[in-house]
Amino acid sequence: MGQGNEAMGKAYDMLKTEAAAQQGDLMSRLKALVDDQQQKTNKEILTLANTSRAATLTLWTSTLTGILAGCVIAYLISKRMSVAIAELLDRAQAIRGANWADRTWSAVQTTRWVI
Repeated sequence: MGQGNEAMGKAYDMLKTEAAAQQGDLMSRLKALVDDQQQKTNKEILTLANTSRAATLTLWTSTLTGILAGCVIAYLISKRMSVAIAELLDRAQAIRGANWADRTWSAVQTTRWVI
C-alpha cells in the first residue's frame, strides 16, 4: 500500500509541474489574444464615434441649409403676393371711384410682377 501511494504522489507531482508550465503558457497566449482583441475593439469604437460625429454634423448642416432656403423662398413668394394684392387693391379703388361714363377698360393698369 505504501508503494502505491508513493507512486501516486510522484505521478501527481509530475502532472502538476507539467500542467503548471502548460497553464502558464496558455495564460500568456490568452492574455496576448485578449489584449489584441481589446485594441481592435477600441479602434472600432473610436471609428464609430467619429462616423457618428460626422453624420450628426452633416445632418445639422443640411437642416440649417434647408431652413435658410425655406425662409428665402417664403420671403420671395410673400413679396410677390403682396405686390399683386396691392395692385389688385389699387384697381378696386380705381373702379370704386371711377366715373364709368369717362373711363374704359383700357385705363386700368395691367399687373406687373416685381420681386
